[in-house]
Amino acid sequence: MLDTAAKLTKEQFTGKHHVTYGSIRTALVHCVTWQGIWVARCAGAANPPALRAQSFPDVQCLAAKWREVDEMTHAFVDKQSDEQLQDVVRYTNGAGQKNAFYMWQILFHQANHAMQHRSEVALLMTSMGHSTGELDFGFYVSTVAGGPE
Repeated sequence: MLDTAAKLTKEQFTGKHHVTYGSIRTALVHCVTWQGIWVARCAGAANPPALRAQSFPDVQCLAAKWREVDEMTHAFVDKQSDEQLQDVVRYTNGAGQKNAFYMWQILFHQANHAMQHRSEVALLMTSMGHSTGELDFGFYVSTVAGGPE
C-alpha cells in the first residue's frame, strides 16, 4: 500500500480525493492513529495522541510512523495467550460513553477497520493509474507470509 502511495504525486497524495477523509494521506494517517489507539486500549494504556496528517508531508514519513506503530502492535499482540484474548477491555470513548469488548473483538475490529480504509485508498490509487495489486489475505499468506506447508 505505502509502496504504491509513494508513486503518487504530492497532489494525488494530499489532494481531496477521499470521500470520507478528504485525502489519501489523511485516510492512511487515520488508520495508523486508530491502530495505535486500539492497541493502547487493549494494553490498558492511555490513548496516544491522534496523529495529524500535516505532520506527514510525504509517504516516507508516514511509512516510518506506520512501522513504529506496527512494531508496537506486534510486541503486544504476540505476547497474548488465547486466554488473554478473552479478557474484557473497558474504556470510555471520546463521547464519554463507557464500552466493554473482549480483547479479540477489538483486535479483529482494528484489522477489519484498517482493511476497509486500505480498500478505499487502493481504489482511489488504481483510478489514478497506480494499482496496489493483490490485497487479498489468501494471496498474502500464499506468496509472502507462508502457510502451514
